Amino acid sequence: MKRKTGNYIVLILSVSLLWLTLSFLVYRSLNNTDRNFIYATDDNYIFMAMAKNLSGQGHWSADAKSFSSSSSSHLWLVILSTAFLLFGTNQLIPFAINLIAGTFLIYLLWRFFRSYSLSPVYVLVIMTAIILCTPLTSVILTGQEHTIQIILTISFVYYAASILAGENLSRQKIPILCVLALLLTATRYEGLFPVLIVSIMFIFKKEYRRGAIVLLMGFLPVLVYGLISLSKGWYFFPNSIILKGQTPDFSSPYGIAKFLGLSSIEMMYSNPAILFLFAASLVFIPSILRSGVIYNKSVIIMLIIFASMTFLHMQFARTGSYFRYEAYLIATGLFVTGISVNQLFRGKPFSETFRKSPIAVSSVVISVVVMMIPLFVRAKTSITITPTAIMNIYHQQYQMGLFLREFYNGKVIAANDIGAVNFLADMECIDLAGLGSLEVAEMMKSKSMTTDKIYELAKAKDTKIAIVYDHWFDSIGGLPKSWVKVGNWTIQKNVNVAGSTVSFYAVDPSEREYLKQSLKAFSSQLPKSVKQTGEYAE
Repeated sequence: MKRKTGNYIVLILSVSLLWLTLSFLVYRSLNNTDRNFIYATDDNYIFMAMAKNLSGQGHWSADAKSFSSSSSSHLWLVILSTAFLLFGTNQLIPFAINLIAGTFLIYLLWRFFRSYSLSPVYVLVIMTAIILCTPLTSVILTGQEHTIQIILTISFVYYAASILAGENLSRQKIPILCVLALLLTATRYEGLFPVLIVSIMFIFKKEYRRGAIVLLMGFLPVLVYGLISLSKGWYFFPNSIILKGQTPDFSSPYGIAKFLGLSSIEMMYSNPAILFLFAASLVFIPSILRSGVIYNKSVIIMLIIFASMTFLHMQFARTGSYFRYEAYLIATGLFVTGISVNQLFRGKPFSETFRKSPIAVSSVVISVVVMMIPLFVRAKTSITITPTAIMNIYHQQYQMGLFLREFYNGKVIAANDIGAVNFLADMECIDLAGLGSLEVAEMMKSKSMTTDKIYELAKAKDTKIAIVYDHWFDSIGGLPKSWVKVGNWTIQKNVNVAGSTVSFYAVDPSEREYLKQSLKAFSSQLPKSVKQTGEYAE
């Protein structure tokens, strides 16, 4: 009875920790944004712009002018646009969905941990690590799909391991696994990594039918969207995958070595939190096998799945960008390694287990201690920089959107951050980063972007102004010389955006005076810490 009560207390404390930490970060952030609720990345505003256009005008597009393959999370876009359709276009909706998803994740983890008979105190420790080190609060404040991705990934790994181990097998588990595979890749394409690994594991067990079905269900969203995108004249994969993914280079021995696994090692070396979780999972597998304790086969399988999908992610995908791309790996790694440590001891005193297998126990203890150092740094950093990251978005991208809504609605503009500007204003937008403009993506993909080509594209579309980071175009010789720089906005304490200074150009020379007067009229609305320089500010 006491243990049952303790389990419920753990659930309540875990949810409370999530909500209290989130409340603290939101409170601090609101103090930096004139009490406006702002997200920590501009990418979420791309989703909100697309959801606004999809729910309002039926356009799968960032600027509502034509189809654009700007998003790789189809499920999140459908969820968000449905919510906008039902409740109106409200900036708080992505946060509300993420808060619900984050709370549900805590409940789901609690249920999964109970199936392995973990002690309440131990569960609380793992829950705390997942909430703070993922970091779940920062992920929620991006307002994107990553919280749902974590739910689906952990659920998929849990059910797949249970089925592969033959533990508590029921008729419902296979259909659940197939649905999870479909939803996982519909949420983010990195879901293909665990789906592929699990399919291969079924094949090794000679369960060919199950392996094929799981792989088919996982690949189905990718195939369907790819065919739709091709029919619209775009690429099979979304532009974000094509432009941000790691493309193999076979032109040199180093490029070949990177393709064969060196890239993954290099990426892990620059991401110590992932490196130590990966290394710990590799240490735990032989340690548990050699310890002589009776263990659940599903735990070993989960460790294998986690280590394999981490290697594939680091080889072919990316990390960084405000904790979010690797968040599902951190959360899954803590979930799996947390259960693994418990399996080694299985309720026995530490001394007894150590006497039976001193090398195995020592390896695990050292791994845990080393692993927690970068995870602690990650947790501390996320709490420290999140309010500043949100302030960055408010001072730069959000102000750009407000400016364009007031002075350039219905016009054609060029930009290299297209989220907030398209969500707040209604206009045609040339995306000089390539996510929302096929012509730019083609130039970037073929490495043929030049100053002259940018000039021709802007002129052909009758572009009025451009709001860009100058340094992005240094490698191609800069921006067209006919573009007239009228002003700059420089934010302070930049931790999250691609450049502290954004520049305003009159692409059409006849637009120079209007842009100058517009910036001058808007200048009093800018937060005081934003430094204004250039022609209009003189």
